[in-house]
Amino acid sequence: MDKRGKLDSLYRMLGVILMIAMFITVSLQVISRNFLPLPLPWTEELGSFLLIWLVAVGSGIYWKQGGYRAAVDFIIKKLNPRLEKAINALFAGISLWFLIMLAYTSIEMVMKNINVRTTVLEIPMSLIYLAVTVMAVLTIEFFVPYLIEQIKGLKKG
Repeated sequence: MDKRGKLDSLYRMLGVILMIAMFITVSLQVISRNFLPLPLPWTEELGSFLLIWLVAVGSGIYWKQGGYRAAVDFIIKKLNPRLEKAINALFAGISLWFLIMLAYTSIEMVMKNINVRTTVLEIPMSLIYLAVTVMAVLTIEFFVPYLIEQIKGLKKG
């Protein structure tokens, strides 16, 4: 397995671990609220944070597996192939710019909230904001090769 394949497997494994951890946490929350005299207060906060991280990692995996194809493109498909690639390249470029700005501003949020702690778990909020940075970087990792592919398609004709 090449380096890219190992990295993709790591992303998927992280997604599976986050999903299992979230399932266990939410199950504990339901059990503690319904069957124990005192609910576990940390389960709600941890469940929310695990969901945030699951969405961040999952969105990167989604785009890597061709999630960009889930689009309403019936008008674009009627155009000639060169114009279709130009429009795809334009949209990919705009998306890439947005993701770069998102990564930059989310890094600022991580740095600003390094000393802020969550209410129950007392973990740094910067770890939660870091999920947005991770999502942006994982998605950028997809969009750069996709944009290059569209530009090469334009040059070929």
